Parts: sequence; structure tokens; C-alpha cells
Amino acid sequence: MIQMCVKLITLLIFSSILAINIYADKEVNFIRVNFPPLWITSGILQNKGIADEGEKLIKNELIEYSYNYLDVTVARAQVFMTKKSEEIYCAVPHGKGFFDNIIESKTWVTTSGHVLISNKKFIQRLKNNPRITNLKGQLILKKFLKQTNSVGLITKAQRYPILDPLLKPYYLSKKIKAVVSSNMLNLYKMVLYNRADYTFQYESTVKYLQQLNHDINFITIEELNNYKVPIVVGCNNSPASKGFIKKINKKIKKLRQIGLKKMKEFHSPITYKNIKDFVSIEDE
Repeated sequence: MIQMCVKLITLLIFSSILAINIYADKEVNFIRVNFPPLWITSGILQNKGIADEGEKLIKNELIEYSYNYLDVTVARAQVFMTKKSEEIYCAVPHGKGFFDNIIESKTWVTTSGHVLISNKKFIQRLKNNPRITNLKGQLILKKFLKQTNSVGLITKAQRYPILDPLLKPYYLSKKIKAVVSSNMLNLYKMVLYNRADYTFQYESTVKYLQQLNHDINFITIEELNNYKVPIVVGCNNSPASKGFIKKINKKIKKLRQIGLKKMKEFHSPITYKNIKDFVSIEDE
């Protein structure tokens, strides 16, 4: 009798473990960070971000999985994506290589870098100056920085790929000031309050703010024409995640159609033209 009870308990434990593993294989936890227009978690454009549309397509195409949403900070996203777990945790999307030791899909789409933003009068003055703009009406930042006495703001909370080497020589002269701020609107408010003349922001973010009727003006930057950030779907490194990403890759063309549509919505025509052709031979 005792032996039978022990066998029964062992069987129940084994069945529970097996059920948990099977459930983990079929449940996907989508990690979301409040970083519009990738994820838009509130307001009139809620759930209409680039990542939001990608998640919807994945849910419709891979119906064999169930899906949860986890709204987290970037720091918490790092924890979920890199911790050892049999469960599936995915960020849709993120920059290729942003997280360490994870499983990534083929390139979904690419996005651009920063634009220079200021009030309407300042931007118009830049656009009307042929000495610092190219024939496409883009700002040649290197020339602008050399000639101007205007003061620009950057934040220590962001990186500025391509632009950093151009901006760094002007730190000592105070033409470029670095401040501590994680809020996307704080620096622009400082410009509007005449604490500086201009700042930088991701073009997609600016286009998102314009859709919310913010009076924000920008000019694209020539030096960033060839700069593209590959965007991928990434999941934590687990056997179940590897299987999920394989299925994502089979749907990558549909995902790209959605991605390009959203990128067109959140970029100017000149920038969209620069980023729309991104698929390499290795990525097919």
C-alpha cells in the first residue's frame, strides 16, 4: 500500500512537471517598454505602435501559442530577456544586439537615427541657409556646428550613434551641453523655454509627437543618411524560444510588410527612402 502511494505521488509530480514544461513551451510573454512609437501603451494612439502591430500579426499567425503582456522598464526587460528560464520571454521588437545571450529573428525592419529639433522659426532658418544644407534640404551637421554660436542639448540617458564624434569637440565650448533627463519631452521644453536653441530626438519619436499635435519641428541630418538600425524579434535563450523564433522567421515577409507600413507612418519621405531597403542576402 505504501509503495503504491509512493508511486502515485511520483507519477503526479512527474505529470505536473511535464504539464508545466508543455505549458511553458506554448505560452509567450511579450515584454513591452513604454517607448513610443515602438510600443504605445496609453493615449489616443494606444496599441498602434510599430511593435504593437507586429505583436498582433504574430498572434494571428501563430495561434498555437497563448500570449501574455508584461509592461516593464528597460532594466526589468534586461532581467527577463537574459535570465535562465524554460518560459518564453520576447521583445517585439528591439535593436539587433541590444540584449546579450538571446535568440534573435532575421531582420524585421530598420529604423533611423536622430533629427535636430527646435522651434519653427529656428528650423526654417536652417532650411533656408544653403551654406549648411544639401540639395535635399538636409542639415550638414558638421558645417552647422562649425559656423553656429547656437547652443544644443543632449541627454546622458541616450546614445547618439554617428553624431557623438561630431558633437564631442564642442562640449568644452558649451555649444553642446549634456543634461540628465530620461523624458523625451524635457529637452524640447528646455528649448522652448530658451535654455538652449535646439536638441536631438529620434525621428520616429518626433513624428509620433506630431500626431499628438505637439508643436515640434525638425530637420533631417545628412550624416545619418546611411545609418540604419536593424530591428529584430528577440527572445530569451531557451529551447522553447528557439522553436518560437524559427516559426517567426517563416513569417518574416508578412512581418516586414507590417513593419515597413509603420515605418513609413513614423518617418519623413526622405528618411523612409533611406531605410526601406535593408534585407541582405544572408537575411533571406
